[in-house]
Amino acid sequence: MSLKVRLATAATALLIGSAAHAQMPSLNIMVGPTYASRETNGPAFESDPIFTIGGGGGFRFGNRTFGFEPGVLIVSKGTSQTDGDVDNRLKLDYIELPVLGIITIGSKSMLHPFIGGGPVVSLEMRCRVESIRGNSKEEIGCDLPNSATFDRHKVDLGVAGLAGVEYAISSSKRIALQARYTHGLSNISDTEDSALLIHNRAWSFYVSYSLPLKPDF
Repeated sequence: MSLKVRLATAATALLIGSAAHAQMPSLNIMVGPTYASRETNGPAFESDPIFTIGGGGGFRFGNRTFGFEPGVLIVSKGTSQTDGDVDNRLKLDYIELPVLGIITIGSKSMLHPFIGGGPVVSLEMRCRVESIRGNSKEEIGCDLPNSATFDRHKVDLGVAGLAGVEYAISSSKRIALQARYTHGLSNISDTEDSALLIHNRAWSFYVSYSLPLKPDF
């Protein structure tokens, strides 16, 4: 038997074995707060982080120990700047598309921790400014001139890391708590000042519920 045939046979056996141990794909639904901030070298663009609420869903493929999760999330990365007695809150709403690898520790127990990480593509879908003065609040779009806004690239590439704990309600349904950090790698500033750097940073805390998909999905 030639070396190529042996390698092909071994690869086929590995794929069959992996498929035999693979779990049915599951659907994950998650929601929770995001604590977002900006990192910048421009003093005029420094701001304070704020909490916003977001969520979405995704799918998990793989076996009980190793898997990957592509997902779609709606995340608002908001920051706050004070202008006199006015608090201007800039909220950039993104569609996040993470593809994360997941490692589950002690997956045979009902309660088990997990860690993961991978790339994230964020697409800006909306931008708005909330101006708060005392008990009054006004919201305007970013197309209108405002000291809190800046010209932006609409695509933000980044990486995310996460850690959490999962509880098996049954053999196929799970609930989980996770903390996720997303580190923007792209300079989202699209101003005339090419030296200006603005990067997104975000901590998200999610509660998730997972249920199996039907085999013919």
